[in-house]
Amino acid sequence: MGIEPPKQPKNCNSVLAIDFETANFEPQSACALGAVLLDGPEIVARESSLIRPYTGDDFHFSYLHGIEWKHVEAQPSFDEVWPRFARLWERADIVVAHNASFDMRVLFACARFGKFVPAPRWYGCTVALSRKCWPQWPNHRLDTACRKLGIALNHHEAAADAEACAQLFVAGMNISRSIQTQTHKDWTTETLPAGSGFMAFHVVRNGKRNDGRVAPPTPVAAS
Repeated sequence: MGIEPPKQPKNCNSVLAIDFETANFEPQSACALGAVLLDGPEIVARESSLIRPYTGDDFHFSYLHGIEWKHVEAQPSFDEVWPRFARLWERADIVVAHNASFDMRVLFACARFGKFVPAPRWYGCTVALSRKCWPQWPNHRLDTACRKLGIALNHHEAAADAEACAQLFVAGMNISRSIQTQTHKDWTTETLPAGSGFMAFHVVRNGKRNDGRVAPPTPVAAS
């Protein structure tokens, strides 16, 4: 029998770009989350928050993002901030992140610790999209992609990284018109994926707004 994955969207008009920052090497150590919702090529909603990590005051990556325990000690935990993000999450046809495997791993780990299950979604990776669209680049890190495309970036600030990911998605879809997405077969509204799980792949396309009009191309700086 098995459990069916979430319904496959045919188009990705409403897209949520997310970015996590973590305190340390544990995936449940999220200390910040940024999210940007796209309707076609346009940003229609933003959300960001500092988070008190489930791992407490064990911080290793402050040198990257500047967040220390003193900045988050009085902040809400992930299960407390998630309802704000869930409003955007549930509006999205797909979710994207730059290195989606990292961000989804953090999401699942934090959801387990918070004892809740995010609504099932298909998700795609803008690293893979940028490799497909611009294979000539020396690498496809977010800072490199933003520099090549003239996208402003305050790197390792969750809200800024999420917005840059959204802009990179729009630029990439102007070239490829499609993105490969994946999900876990055992991801339901009652059950989180176990481990790496089973991945199911399909391709969704972008190019029409929710009102059916063709989305205009977004100007992109020359690489």
